[in-house]
Amino acid sequence: MTSQRPPTLRDVAQHAGVSHTTVSRVIHGSNLVAPGTAELVNSAIRDLAYLPNTSAQALAYHRLRSAHKSSVLPSNSSDYDQLFRENQRLRDKLAAAQEQLRNQQIPVRPKPPSRRAPGQVAEFMNQPADRTSLHHPTDEGDFMTATTGSVGRAIVERRTALGIELGSTRIKAVLIGPDYQPIATGGSSWENQYVDGLWTYSLDAVWAGLQQGFAALAADVRARWGVELTGVGALGVSAMMHGYLAFDDAEELLVPFRTWRNTNTNEAAQRLSTCFGYNIPHRWSVAHLYQALIDGEAHVDQITHLTTLAPTCQA
Repeated sequence: MTSQRPPTLRDVAQHAGVSHTTVSRVIHGSNLVAPGTAELVNSAIRDLAYLPNTSAQALAYHRLRSAHKSSVLPSNSSDYDQLFRENQRLRDKLAAAQEQLRNQQIPVRPKPPSRRAPGQVAEFMNQPADRTSLHHPTDEGDFMTATTGSVGRAIVERRTALGIELGSTRIKAVLIGPDYQPIATGGSSWENQYVDGLWTYSLDAVWAGLQQGFAALAADVRARWGVELTGVGALGVSAMMHGYLAFDDAEELLVPFRTWRNTNTNEAAQRLSTCFGYNIPHRWSVAHLYQALIDGEAHVDQITHLTTLAPTCQA
């Protein structure tokens, strides 16, 4: 008997012509995938008879092998349709339960006045902080007061964490409370610019976007909780990991930031892929650097430090 390897997530990605991350998002019901792309992935899953639950897949595979069966797969496509329907039903049920829990613990509160007198703030902050009572409030007003006081005090005491993401079209800021739940958000929109034949963001736009996003977050804190955001307990930044930022020994940027969107690195990517025996995408920093060498760009001799936007923002 010849053994049969169960299809993997990467097999599905290759069959559908998408990344394995996209396949994973479709399997987990993410709304970040376009309907047409999701249909391609689902079609590939059916074609390859892929079982998303890898633990169950491995268990079924070895059980059927021990029973001397040549396949671990259902016999027809209707079995897969039934599997997907059941999977969707369970996801919907879980989402409904999570939404119900959120509604019980964090009800929508009316927008407070934009400014409070000092005495009001003190009273506002001194409400009981026992969160055990928040799950079964006896009175909606008491619930609101306790929740507001607890979160507001955490903000003032800086028992919070701030996460910032510099995406392709938007800079997002999210403030997380002591219970690891979002308590305020902010952001700003931006777009890359096509300058001298290359897609770029100016570093001035980076800093301006960060300032605008934080200002929007602080305004949201003020509107939701009636306190000022003067600091946080921890900070994390996520940004575009691909691209090209070249600095000299004085930490001066030698050329404008070249984003992942540029495809001028085709020659470099092909040469490097052949040299290393490994696929080097156009967007990788090494492809940008080697293309600059091929093109004989003057700034290459001055490079002492090469990075991307992600570590630049975290430095």
